[in-house]
Amino acid sequence: MNFSNDNKITTKEQLSAMEKKVSTSLEGVLRELEIDIDNDHNTKETAKRIAKMWIREKFKGRYEAPPKITVFPNVKDLDQLMTIGPIDVKSTCSHHFVDFIGKCWIGILPGEKLIGLSKYARIVDWFARRPQIQEELTAQVTAWIEDNLKPRGVAVVIKAKHFCCCTRGVEDEHMEFVTAEIKGTFRKSESLKSEFYNQINFTR
Repeated sequence: MNFSNDNKITTKEQLSAMEKKVSTSLEGVLRELEIDIDNDHNTKETAKRIAKMWIREKFKGRYEAPPKITVFPNVKDLDQLMTIGPIDVKSTCSHHFVDFIGKCWIGILPGEKLIGLSKYARIVDWFARRPQIQEELTAQVTAWIEDNLKPRGVAVVIKAKHFCCCTRGVEDEHMEFVTAEIKGTFRKSESLKSEFYNQINFTR
């Protein structure tokens, strides 16, 4: 399988070859749209720019190794809610290849392992930089935290504006989408879940 939101670690040489192929293919698309990429100074390099943007920036989470994350033991046995966010989310909807942009909040009831605060932002960005749907992005971030930190509980909420709804289709620029994944103790404890949601409201 080679799904759009998978990670396929790629060498520099492979990326360069991919960029050339994508650029050539996009030139064909632009010609089919009857855009004169030979004589129009505005679009001569557009295919190359789009290929580079997709591979090196917007979809780089598909081709780069995961960020290096140092996991350290919870030596003090911290057992209170930690809320991280808002973390910037910049991703691309895999249905129309149009951006969705928003914020992510993460709630952790620690187990035996911890990571530094900034590392949560790096993980969110690594998963977000792929053609993606928001529901699966939320699930991927949650699964990474569960697998690597083994917390007592984890909650991930993403709130985003989708430009496929703002600039096409219904063209509703105010509509937002909220997704959540609630695991472990957060499922069992209404008070813990309420505390997390209250902290999210505060940080908005």
